[in-house]
Amino acid sequence: MIYVARMITTIAIWGIFAAILIFVPDITDNFLLMVILAVAMAVSTEKIWQVVPEISGLDSSNYEKAKRYDKTERFLASLNDEELEALRLRLMAENDGEMVDLESLMQH
Repeated sequence: MIYVARMITTIAIWGIFAAILIFVPDITDNFLLMVILAVAMAVSTEKIWQVVPEISGLDSSNYEKAKRYDKTERFLASLNDEELEALRLRLMAENDGEMVDLESLMQH
């Protein structure tokens, strides 16, 4: 979801830059102004796409864990009831009915 917002913002920023170059008369004659605008657009684009886990109050390791958790939640939400039951049975099948964590299951 955040990537869609970033993409839309990036397109808007560079669209504004292109519109300025196209519609403002004699803007190409003022090289310094064009360079300043281009640098401002490039810096703002870099800041938009910069990954900053501190925004959500997470350090980088917790940020990665949160991303994995979100991915797992999306995966589980995509399964139908039969697939969920098959997964549960597979998790319970190892070690005589004891639960097996997903990471060790994926290693097999």
